[in-house]
Amino acid sequence: MNNLKLVSNSLAVVTEMPHKPIMNQFKKITEELLLVHFRGVVLFDLAISKGLEERFVQAIFDGTKINRNTLVQINNSKVPTKVLKTQNTFFAKNSSLLKSSMLTSSEIEQLV
Repeated sequence: MNNLKLVSNSLAVVTEMPHKPIMNQFKKITEELLLVHFRGVVLFDLAISKGLEERFVQAIFDGTKINRNTLVQINNSKVPTKVLKTQNTFFAKNSSLLKSSMLTSSEIEQLV
């Protein structure tokens, strides 16, 4: 899964792709996290469907499943700077993804 990145042993980031809502991919994400024996916080970057403000949702992966009871939207200021920069760079390098996103033209300009 190319939209899942391990930032550390306890932090992973999943980037939502156009026409593939993250909430519909929990089984696949879980399978990938199990393969790498991950346990920790998973940040979901929903910029494609939510825009740039309040774009991150986090959940806890307990080593076997994503605990849906821990899903919470978090402010961008709570996201590690390194993660925010990496995600913005990803979208800048893959600007074709933004064409079918919910981002406004000014938000797209911020990224590219």
